[in-house]
Amino acid sequence: MTKWYTDPSLVAKWAENNPAHPAGFKDAMMNNLLKNGVPSGPYYMKNFSKINAITFSEIDAVMLGKKTAAEAMKEVEAKVQPEIQGRYDVNP
Repeated sequence: MTKWYTDPSLVAKWAENNPAHPAGFKDAMMNNLLKNGVPSGPYYMKNFSKINAITFSEIDAVMLGKKTAAEAMKEVEAKVQPEIQGRYDVNP
């Protein structure tokens, strides 16, 4: 996806003359991301979307007062463990 930040014709499609982006957007967001951005841990985790969905369904129960955080995390652990499939190699 780097091309959407480096190819001037693609940058023009979404980043320039866009009322949602204030003055200085390209330098503050785009250039900073290109120079300093790194993928977060979940980027490398296999099956992350399923693990995330399981986790948040239990967090919802805590937020609604249906479970304590300790109860929910115990259930998350039991549900998530079978879903852990390792990580994607950074440099295969």
